[in-house]
Amino acid sequence: KSNIKTPGFSSAPIQSELEVKYDTRYFGDKSTTNPDAYSRLILDVLRGRSAAFVRSDELIRSWEIFTPVLHQIESENIQPHIYRTGSRGPAEADKWFKEKSGYVRNDSYAYIDGVVSKKA
Repeated sequence: KSNIKTPGFSSAPIQSELEVKYDTRYFGDKSTTNPDAYSRLILDVLRGRSAAFVRSDELIRSWEIFTPVLHQIESENIQPHIYRTGSRGPAEADKWFKEKSGYVRNDSYAYIDGVVSKKA
């Protein structure tokens, strides 16, 4: 689960799984439609909202942080952890999160085929 911006023209945060089927998940009733990304950005510009845009100093700092990481990945031929499509991600991620933050995954929460359920 993660907090995301409500799809469409609203900016309210909602909890959601990392689901990419927006049209069926949020617009299944067909009473509303999902505007394309550029329509949303243009509307934000017209409303004077800059939250979706990166400032130039942020962009420069991002390149300062990520360029060495990208160089290391390339020079050391670092390979990604492979995981099954549609899964939660690589098994190594749970171990890494626990080591770095103490976070322990709630195994009683399950998201299967678009339905949230509790594991027994």
